[in-house]
Amino acid sequence: MNYSIAKKEHLPKVLKYSSLLHQEEVKESRVKRAILNELVWVAVPEEQAVGYVLVELFDSSNKFVPNSIFISELFVDEKHRKQGIGSSLVKRVLTTELTDEHNYFSLTHDPKEEWLTGFYERFGFTRTGTTDVGNVILVKK
Repeated sequence: MNYSIAKKEHLPKVLKYSSLLHQEEVKESRVKRAILNELVWVAVPEEQAVGYVLVELFDSSNKFVPNSIFISELFVDEKHRKQGIGSSLVKRVLTTELTDEHNYFSLTHDPKEEWLTGFYERFGFTRTGTTDVGNVILVKK
């Protein structure tokens, strides 16, 4: 499996996966911008991406996780799950060099998906609270 920064040619597949991940309409411009800023990694066994992780860089104005590298989306195609691809994508993100401005990693998830807390705790994330809408907040310093 090859893991790399997403390129423009990965956009259609990442958009497709993002639409499966989200109930609401996916903003193509947001995903495009993330790819252009090298904030998306993909898992590519051959020609097409089978998974991706997208991060956002939050500044000091973020209410819950200011100055963090935020794991916004993680998705692996159903046919390729249980093969360590999601874990490998998270590890790629965690090798991102922290800056003075972005000095830790963060994410939130739906509390109904309890297994996600355990998944991210394996990488050193700890639960720090909940958002206004009740999502679980996890951080890794």
